[in-house]
Amino acid sequence: MKPSRCLLLFILVTTIAGWAQAPTPSQGCVDPKANLSSEETRMFGRILAADEDLGGGYYSEARGKFERIVPDVEKGKFSSCFRWMAYDGYGQLLIATHKKKKAIAILSRAVEEAKGLGSAQLSATQQHLESAEQMK
Repeated sequence: MKPSRCLLLFILVTTIAGWAQAPTPSQGCVDPKANLSSEETRMFGRILAADEDLGGGYYSEARGKFERIVPDVEKGKFSSCFRWMAYDGYGQLLIATHKKKKAIAILSRAVEEAKGLGSAQLSATQQHLESAEQMK
């Protein structure tokens, strides 16, 4: 197995293990048993890495990653799940960095993507959007 595939497999396995400990809105969005294409696997890894930077407070790193992910998700043929994860994560970053207008715009897109996914994703994103709207 190539080193890059080993890394992606490691990321996927640790993510699945993390879901068991700390459920997230994306749980159920990407089926861990699904046979993802290599492009989808790479995108999933990129989104997870950006989310990890965001969660760790590394906003500059997360911003750089999300600013590359969002256009790639938009021009690629990714599912609503991947678009939602990218928009919602980027929206959370924009909230954390006090970018109200941009957060509202991107989270509104995330809400539209979440409508076709499930109540957990829609509820989480609506909460994020409300937080952005309440910012000063």
